[in-house]
Amino acid sequence: MHSSWNPQANFSSPSPSTTASWLLDSGASHHVTADLNNLSLHTPYNGQDDVMLGDGSNLPISHIGSVSLPTSNTSFHLQDILCVLKMQKKLISIALFCITNNVSIELFPHCFHVKDLQTRDILLQGGIKDGVYEWPVATSSTPPILAFSAVKTTMSIWHQRLGHPASTILKHIMSVNHLNFSSQKNFCCNACLSNKSHKLPFSVSTLLTTRPLQVVFSDV
Repeated sequence: MHSSWNPQANFSSPSPSTTASWLLDSGASHHVTADLNNLSLHTPYNGQDDVMLGDGSNLPISHIGSVSLPTSNTSFHLQDILCVLKMQKKLISIALFCITNNVSIELFPHCFHVKDLQTRDILLQGGIKDGVYEWPVATSSTPPILAFSAVKTTMSIWHQRLGHPASTILKHIMSVNHLNFSSQKNFCCNACLSNKSHKLPFSVSTLLTTRPLQVVFSDV
């Protein structure tokens, strides 16, 4: 007699799970989540694309963002994460993950390894849960996954983070990369003012010496 089993697939649901672990998906082209709290940085998605599920249905994208997944040895980055409010599972695109982090993922019957492409060192080992490869849950020896809601930063802080660029360059960088910032009309950077200041030349000295000039000849 064969034991019963329940095959599972990722599907849309009106009540997504926000505490579930990330699942590795070799068929996904992008990382997907349903909760903005899983993203450290995010911005509204203004494109026309949708997420297509396995049954052919489409789900709208509300935001796009990123997050870091730190471990005891290193930190991995998830970029271009699509926030789809009706998704039940949090998916990691294996292809996008390997490209972003310059790693490879090897799948085994009961576990998976994340390896550095150059050294071939194992950076992370994960397991299987309910028939799918699951990103390891943070433990006491592993730092917790960082996932904070985005907080707008002032223009002066971005100016310092980006290496003190000119105001026109700063505005261009923030516009192209969709960086959020709080309203700040004018700001003054003391470091820039100090570096751009010019030292005044030394004044002409009026001191005169009265000591007679002495010439000494060596014996030949």
